Amino acid sequence: MRIGDKHYRSIWLKEADPRVVSVIDQRKLPFVFEIAELRTAGEAFRAIKDMIVRGAPLIGAVSYTHLRAHETVLDLVCR
Repeated sequence: MRIGDKHYRSIWLKEADPRVVSVIDQRKLPFVFEIAELRTAGEAFRAIKDMIVRGAPLIGAVSYTHLRAHETVLDLVCR
């Protein structure tokens, strides 16, 4: 999605803190462009439940990206 001269994806990790999953708040479109930042599993759950993110592909991406953003070294060793 292009807003002004900047391109946005539906979901991305915040550059300053890659543990924060950023998404476009789908409830506000097309009248308002707002970014929601998901820092916890509870916030990711609420984003799905309250339809901040919509559609099976984006819901799956939020779940997966949030889990990966909070993965620890111990999680990687236990695979």
